[in-house]
Amino acid sequence: MSHTKHNLLMNMCAAPYKATDYQQRMSNTNMDQEPAEHNAVIPTWPKFLLAVLTLLGVFKGRPLDACRPCYDCRHKRGDGGKSIDTDCDAESSSGENRNVENNHEADGSSRPGCTVCSSLLWNADGEIVRDCSKAVPGWLNSRVCGVLSNLLILTFLGCSTFTLGWYVVTYWGQISNINHLVSFFAFGDIIVGVALVCTLSNAVQYRRREPVRDWSWYDVLHQDYILRRLRCLAGRRFLLPKKVFLIFSLVWLLVVNTMQVVLLVNSLSRVNATLLTNDSCMPMGISLIEKSPPTKAFTILNTTMVIFVSIIGLAIYTLFWYNILVMRTALATELNLVIVFIKRNTGNLDLCRRRVFEVNHDFRILHVLLATLMPFIVASSVLGLTVHITWNYQIYSEKDKGIAMRNLLINIFIFTSKCFILILPLLAVGGINIDFIWQQFNYALMRQRNSLHEEFWERLLGFTAELQDERKAGHNLMLFLSLISLYLGHNLADQRLDYTTNHGLL
Repeated sequence: MSHTKHNLLMNMCAAPYKATDYQQRMSNTNMDQEPAEHNAVIPTWPKFLLAVLTLLGVFKGRPLDACRPCYDCRHKRGDGGKSIDTDCDAESSSGENRNVENNHEADGSSRPGCTVCSSLLWNADGEIVRDCSKAVPGWLNSRVCGVLSNLLILTFLGCSTFTLGWYVVTYWGQISNINHLVSFFAFGDIIVGVALVCTLSNAVQYRRREPVRDWSWYDVLHQDYILRRLRCLAGRRFLLPKKVFLIFSLVWLLVVNTMQVVLLVNSLSRVNATLLTNDSCMPMGISLIEKSPPTKAFTILNTTMVIFVSIIGLAIYTLFWYNILVMRTALATELNLVIVFIKRNTGNLDLCRRRVFEVNHDFRILHVLLATLMPFIVASSVLGLTVHITWNYQIYSEKDKGIAMRNLLINIFIFTSKCFILILPLLAVGGINIDFIWQQFNYALMRQRNSLHEEFWERLLGFTAELQDERKAGHNLMLFLSLISLYLGHNLADQRLDYTTNHGLL
């Protein structure tokens, strides 16, 4: 294949998104060339990315389905070939699309000659790819790996549920410790919430085997959905995407977990030193019930559980948002490919509408999840940070300056952890939501308008605007919860301030 065919058709767009290595690769292209099909296959995905998807429970021992037909083809197959919309064959009868007709598989998954179905199979190099057998090693895409990864997440949920429950039992009804209770829950519910999303999504995939066909949020971890996204990033080679974000998040994660382990070891040492007294000393913000000091064995067991919850929970949290960032990047890449498709089929309104509808289908799966999850994370993080900043004002206003010094490492750890769980999703999403991706797609389409096909562009832009769903309700909920969080966190007075004796670390 020539160098021009190796790169895909993109310079015309003045790309709607930030310049990436992918777009720079595509800068010297010819818009008149057709995508090639010569038994292209997806290369093996990067090992670290495979590890991320495995730990999130994506692979379950089922074959990867790379050939999802467009909506019209699925509809016609279900109705015995009767169509109520546009005719695939009529749209693809032009000379520029005839050479694709004989290359489609006759397995009933897509109609031979459907241009939209062909464009759904484009990879980063402009090749039509159906064979995805090499993307994931067979031993990794197995039921055993799927069960083990989901078992890890379920174990984390069980341990975290015990931790949260013990925290409630310990602090319930104690006015002086309400800041510890609120601060810990503002951190814990975010970590548990993300793990719960992974668990529910994977549970649904075990229950239903059919491919993704609606806009359900739980399909964001469906292996076929992820396959379609990664195909847009993979060409002849597939390098690990977003390495800067990955290194940044892993280094920050290592720092947070190291501080956590040091604090827990120090806390356990204090427990051993004061076990014969009535002082309550527990790590990770879990003080013991003063009236009934626990045994040393229980203290060690609980400390071990807390370490597990912290390290595993934050690791799952980090990997989840890295996967979200990769999916967002792949969506932006596919929207660039859609612009290429529209440019080459300018004037054929029905065909271009159908292609836009297909990419909007995948866009909404991610959008629906983030439109609910991000307001929850932002509101909870604001509450946690407000409580912690209020606590800082109180300890540095005390006459006893030793309190601030004794709690310095704990103070840094809490602030670092709370910033971590807030900043990571904001970086992965690129803000509060991914609406900006669709808006930039609309702007890119506007730049292609010309007087020769004025009516075509007007109607197509109207269609893309109708598909956009900003979900203002989620933004309003986030604003409402954030205001409550600011008020509640600022008005927690007369609290126990020394974390070295009460150990409310979060």
